[in-house]
Amino acid sequence: IIHSGSEPVAHFLDACDRWVESFEQLPAIQLSVPRGRGKPPIRQTPICISPASFIVLSKERFKENGKTKDEVPGGRFFDVLQLMMGTPRSREASAKRWLGLILPRRRQLVVGIAGATRRTFDEYKSYDASAALATVSAFHILLNNLGRNGELYMKESAFKLGQLLAAADELHSGYCHDVRNGSLPSRLMGNALMAMAEQNPLKALDVLSRKWLVYQAWAKKSNFRVDEKFVKPAEKPSAKYQAERNRQWSIAHGIAAASKAAPLATDLASKLPSKTNQEFRAELILGYIAGIRSESQN
Repeated sequence: IIHSGSEPVAHFLDACDRWVESFEQLPAIQLSVPRGRGKPPIRQTPICISPASFIVLSKERFKENGKTKDEVPGGRFFDVLQLMMGTPRSREASAKRWLGLILPRRRQLVVGIAGATRRTFDEYKSYDASAALATVSAFHILLNNLGRNGELYMKESAFKLGQLLAAADELHSGYCHDVRNGSLPSRLMGNALMAMAEQNPLKALDVLSRKWLVYQAWAKKSNFRVDEKFVKPAEKPSAKYQAERNRQWSIAHGIAAASKAAPLATDLASKLPSKTNQEFRAELILGYIAGIRSESQN
């Protein structure tokens, strides 16, 4: 027997309302999700996943930078019920257990696909975008049950550090498309520092600040503007047209990221902790996939 007992209908309805309401104030994250052969992908945001989805999510462990996965034993349905219908204390305890289970198994997927969005679409296609969006939803509801709703954590240092590392990716990518003829390294600057930031955010910020100077100097000197014919996508673009449009927008986003990131870096210098926990790491990853241009979806 997984669970037995009786619950007042009002208690169940309150739990349902609380679950749905917890998906408010999500970061404005969007990913392109394939729709099948011959159909263009569509942009989707994280959705309100069901409680039972946590069991499925916990059974998948992503590896090889998030591009492959294997199956592992998942969480218990009893813990799902505790997360949804328990007392405030039991919901918090259950959220800690689920975050400790899901975060290490799915972090490579979210970090990997977030990095790929600032690289090339061909690389991005090797990731499971739907699974990444479901993971974002799971992180969000678990943080919510730990007293870290979106309105709060999007103002905190972990999320903002993730946004700064995303901006570093955009700046690095723009520089490479302009100066190195589109030749990208195996990992962009922010992505390469994510693992360090999860364990030692102060050290990651210090390393980033030293690397940043070269690319910031490029952005300050550049007077690049996107060609008008690439401002809006063509109805039937050729591969050459699309490649050039992607190149120009990568440069433009990189230059913009440099100016937007400056206030973040200054603000973070005095706010980052010397030690981290799993809540910090989840918020860091959410900030990284949200990016510097993100605002609340409300």
